[in-house]
Parts: sequence; structure tokens; C-alpha cells
Amino acid sequence: MNTRVWVGAGAVLLGGWITARIVRTAQYTLRDKVVLISGGSRGLGLVLARHICDQGGEVALLARDPEELARARADLTARGGKVLTVECDLLDRDQIQAAVRKVIDHFDRIDILINNAGIIEVGPLDHMTREEYDRAMRLHFWAPYELVSQIVPEMRLWGGDVSLIFPQSAVRLLRRILRRTAPASLR
Repeated sequence: MNTRVWVGAGAVLLGGWITARIVRTAQYTLRDKVVLISGGSRGLGLVLARHICDQGGEVALLARDPEELARARADLTARGGKVLTVECDLLDRDQIQAAVRKVIDHFDRIDILINNAGIIEVGPLDHMTREEYDRAMRLHFWAPYELVSQIVPEMRLWGGDVSLIFPQSAVRLLRRILRRTAPASLR
């Protein structure tokens, strides 16, 4: 085939993709969206919360440390954000359920869930305990599962889009565990 045909086809596809991205981005706004962020009191979670508040969204932050939650709340409200902070240990299913109910009771809905909470425990396999792996799996896998299972049915009742965001750290953790524990033939 002629090179011009390929270049022309590529240009048309690229132009279509760019147009679709612009339209999609313009259609989806964070204004008046209620976003629940686990691990939202510091780090990436707090940065995301700031961005959401700057865009006119409302945030609910889940974290264990009440002092960090208070600092995050002060930071976000000083920027004009609408914020609810909820002390919640994501390793405890009952606390997750209570936190989700508190957010829904406060904002009447949750539009977006960002599963950001995480821990990093690194060390040689010989020094890592089963309890450390178990804790990491409970926080990186089961806590997000519990949040999703609590929130998605509510999202469907409201008729909105189901928007769920998971951090890459959970994917990396699972890969690391599989690499270290899988037989050599499966790595």
C-alpha cells in the first residue's frame, strides 16, 4: 500500500481519538461529585482530594489517624472544599460498613470511590512473616473489595456511573507476592 494512505489513515485515527478524549473530558466534571477516598488524609490521597475540591467536588476521607484527618480537613476547607472525615480502620469490616453509611447519610450518595489506602512492607522473604503478608492482603485486596461491595449497589440505585479507582500499589503488591511465593516454573 501507498505510504500516503497509511499516514492519512493514521492521522484520521489520531484526530478521532483526540476529539473523543476532549469531548469525554469536557463531559465528565468533578463539580458536585461526591468522592470517597480511602487513605485520603495524606500523600496521594490528599493530593487527589485537593484536586477534587479545586474542581468543585465534595470529598469524604477515610483514614485511621484522627490528627491527620483533622489536618487534612483544615487544609481542604481552607481551600473552600466540602469535606467529611471519617476515622476508619480498613482492616475492620464493621468500621468500613459504618464509614460508608456515615458518608451516604452525610452526602446522600457516593459518585466515585478511590481506593488509595495502602502500606508498604519490604524485606527479604526470610524475614517477612505470614502476618505481614496477611495484613497487606487484607488492606490492599479485602478492604477495597469490602468498600466496592458496600458502595456499588448504592451507586446503582442512584442511577449514576460506577466509577472505581484502584492504586497500582495493590497490583504491584500482588505481583511481588506471586513472584516470591510461586514455584520457579510459574514465575
